[in-house]
Amino acid sequence: EIEAIERFHRMFRKSDALTMSKLLVGIVLGCAFSVVAAETCPCVKNDGMCEGVIPTGLSTCTTEQRPCGGCVCAMGGPDTCEIEAGTRWVLTGNGDECESEPSLTAICPEEEVCPNPVLSLYIDDVPHGCVEPIQTTQTIVDYYGYNDAKAENLNDLEYEYLNLRFVQSSADNQLYYCAIYGDWARGEELYPVDNDVGRAEKSEVTAGFPLEFVVEDDPRGQFGDSYSGDGTTTVMTEHQHLSNKTDGYCIGPLGSMEVGDSFKARYYDLENTRGVAVGSYLWKFVDNRAPGELSLTTGLTNGDDSVTVEFKTTCECAPTPTPTPEPAPLTGWVLSAIAQTCNDACGGPCSPEGIDQANSLGAAGLPTFLQNTFGVTCDDTSGITGSTQGPFIDEVTGGQVRCWYENGPTSGSCNLASFGARFVCCCGAASDCVV
Repeated sequence: EIEAIERFHRMFRKSDALTMSKLLVGIVLGCAFSVVAAETCPCVKNDGMCEGVIPTGLSTCTTEQRPCGGCVCAMGGPDTCEIEAGTRWVLTGNGDECESEPSLTAICPEEEVCPNPVLSLYIDDVPHGCVEPIQTTQTIVDYYGYNDAKAENLNDLEYEYLNLRFVQSSADNQLYYCAIYGDWARGEELYPVDNDVGRAEKSEVTAGFPLEFVVEDDPRGQFGDSYSGDGTTTVMTEHQHLSNKTDGYCIGPLGSMEVGDSFKARYYDLENTRGVAVGSYLWKFVDNRAPGELSLTTGLTNGDDSVTVEFKTTCECAPTPTPTPEPAPLTGWVLSAIAQTCNDACGGPCSPEGIDQANSLGAAGLPTFLQNTFGVTCDDTSGITGSTQGPFIDEVTGGQVRCWYENGPTSGSCNLASFGARFVCCCGAASDCVV
């Protein structure tokens, strides 16, 4: 190393008229006409300002102050540079006269572009922070645990969601991508026997490398599930299942995803899906779609909705969206979300007396009121007795909307919630709600 540095500096003993700083800048700023491979030397980055020699004619030059850049050989330098031979321009000491001379250039080592890459999450092109792969000691097949038409080994799923995750298996030191639709355990609680609450999902997954299915829930050809594109950069799936089962798949091994790599999955023709679950983050359709695009009473997809989820390998986490501020309390007539109380829907005061006004409309007036106020068309209107609540709506098989009202003396309630029902709420005072 000492010999290389001495050779490096001997090349610049030209004349007393030149300072070493001018000579060093020639290493970085001089014009190299021929370059050949040479030795290496310990070096440092040249971060200061230098006087560069710039040719203005065949044998004339001018000087210019500019950032040095590059590297110079230096004893004890923290990096190792390759030394390349070439030529550069130097002033002769006679006015603006200059000439070319042999030079050595210290080539800075390539910096590691991204020492700690991360997986950034984008949903419909909106950044949502980054995600960590789930770590498991099991094989990916054992981790998923497919049995009896469900992911039997997974107990961290979200009901009615697309559960998306990367899984790092230490069994083979490989990375996989898994999509699991629904939560079979919660489905069994709600529907102990097979039911007609069906779900359906289609997906198109693309990457910059070949993709292979390693887990199929259910195996292709069973229960109408299908998989295509194995071994290509685009694979496609179709699934349909009951609420007390799961469907899904795992793809891999993915190898090491390099910075700039993208893994994109588009989920479409979704039926009875609430949103996307990635780790602990829940993205909901109802918060990201216009009114009317989803089921009126459940807030779930109705068979023609889609969402695109992309994972990009980046040097830093994608930004997280700014939380939406809490809305101000509502006043007037409000239709609650599915299984939501009027207190929660209003976000402030709620008037039982106001609710009674809507309830008193009965079968004759309630359908018109709901149509004019909320755009709800009642396919059937019925009265019930002893419910101690105001009007509500629910949806039955085939998308039929049923409208209900209390058929007897009642006191409208702001605290009731019922699975599958949306309540008519009077927010604020009774005077804020006109029928």
